[in-house]
Amino acid sequence: MRMKVIIGGASIAGLYAAYLLAREGAEVEVFEKKKEIGPPPRTLIVTKNLTEVLGFIPHEAIINEVRFFQLNSGARSVKIELYSPDLVIEREKFICLLSALAQEAGAKIWSGFKIKELAINPASSKYKVIGQSFPEGENIEMEADFVIGADGLNGTINRLAEKSKAMEQKVTAKRGENYVVNSGLKSGNQCALFQVKIINPRRIFPFYHPEVCQVYLDLARTKYFFWLIPEAEELATFGLIAESMNQAREALFSFLKEKGWAEEKLAIQAAYVPLPVGPRARLNKSSLYLIGDAAAHVKATTVGGVIPGLKAAQAVANIILGRQQGWQALKQLQQELNYHLFLRRLLNNFSREDYNRLLQSLEKRDKFRQLLGTRTRDELQSFSFQLMMINPELIPLGGKALLISLIHSVIRKN
Repeated sequence: MRMKVIIGGASIAGLYAAYLLAREGAEVEVFEKKKEIGPPPRTLIVTKNLTEVLGFIPHEAIINEVRFFQLNSGARSVKIELYSPDLVIEREKFICLLSALAQEAGAKIWSGFKIKELAINPASSKYKVIGQSFPEGENIEMEADFVIGADGLNGTINRLAEKSKAMEQKVTAKRGENYVVNSGLKSGNQCALFQVKIINPRRIFPFYHPEVCQVYLDLARTKYFFWLIPEAEELATFGLIAESMNQAREALFSFLKEKGWAEEKLAIQAAYVPLPVGPRARLNKSSLYLIGDAAAHVKATTVGGVIPGLKAAQAVANIILGRQQGWQALKQLQQELNYHLFLRRLLNNFSREDYNRLLQSLEKRDKFRQLLGTRTRDELQSFSFQLMMINPELIPLGGKALLISLIHSVIRKN
């Protein structure tokens, strides 16, 4: 009898896991609440690691290549040349591509169905899953050896898993296993992503270039950053991350007005992104895993989740298929994302002067820029020591931010 896996959520991570498992002969069924797989559209920028993780080039989803990053802090501006270009992709097209691959491999996708109930069958030690068509209310029932939650931070599986936790603890205890519901980071908070399409971007950004991604550090508006992602010669996406959608909207439009925006109507893309807030759970054997946004597989520094979500999907698929390298890959991913969380906490305590000093040190040191251009933000932990050796100014900057972070932590506890 074939192993059966049920996946909640036709997200990037969920569909990639479905493709990998179905390709290896597993019976895979994906439940997606939306009637249509793919929308809404959203422009994303990812590193070259996308093709390395996938094992192929997703030509259908790539709309541009970025060869330079221009970092702007107000008083300073530094350009970094990338050894391998970043890829600008269209989320909707990418999801449609992964959906087609999963179905070609044999996975079944139940669009317009949400997972209504999730429980352990004590007799079979399998998951009993009830799916319900939305909004019609038609029920379907099935059992699965494994369940994967890939339906977002506030997804159904995330909520239902807690209800079935006690039951699985009893069942797995009989098998001498440990229970784990979340293979990722504690979530609970979320931030707002807000971006707009800008036609003829040189009207607002005179130095716009279709091969350069601009990053603006503007602490008066957001503790994260703004970006200008080039899509074509006459089209770009301008956006930011902020703590709330209202703050993001106000910050973006005030920034544009300052640049001379004529207040014409702009196409808006917006979403909530999970924020990692605590240490990663200890990895144990389980029959239920959360991946992607559902497990806060997001780099806290940039709030990018595409590559971490794909890596988590690949790791969990290997674990389900009985391959030991899956555990190692998931552990490495967790360590990397923990490091990004540590760095984000430091960056949250940076002042404008700190960012100016950081960019000034980038200007002065060619090797510093070269290393950043050669390596990617998906592997920060592996070359951070090299960065500090090349640029010792990072040590006092980081130490100051760490001290402020510790003081804030003590104040909050008291």
